[in-house]
Amino acid sequence: MWTDGSGTIGGPAGIGFYAENDAGAPLSGSLPLKNATNQQAEILAAAYALTQLSPNSVVTLVSDSEYLVKGWNEYLPAWRQNGWRRRTGGTPKNLPHWQRLIQAVEQHFTVEFTWTRGHVGTHGNEEADRLAGLARLRALSEAEGGL
Repeated sequence: MWTDGSGTIGGPAGIGFYAENDAGAPLSGSLPLKNATNQQAEILAAAYALTQLSPNSVVTLVSDSEYLVKGWNEYLPAWRQNGWRRRTGGTPKNLPHWQRLIQAVEQHFTVEFTWTRGHVGTHGNEEADRLAGLARLRALSEAEGGL
């Protein structure tokens, strides 16, 4: 499964995912977001994608977001162990989004988070990026009074 978020420093954003099951059948989806930073969109894309799969799946989630992958694999375990406190003090940024992602991950047997370089022609990554970009355009249109 590949996920991607499309946003800036806040405002309309989009999320998308592309997945293939063991037989190679595709599954994809996207959502516009009224207001999210790019980092928030990356977390929400992963959470949304995981909710679209059958429960108890074995998932490899691939993202070009180092923030998402390092956050899940390296930072999140320490935050949870320290009562949602960062090593340097204070709560982690985007805590409600991380907690939403935890809930989505807990619906599955295993979820492995893996990083990939973006925009190098990897089909799943390019498709997730395309879907997130289209969702962001929908969000921009809705914010401007469009559809």
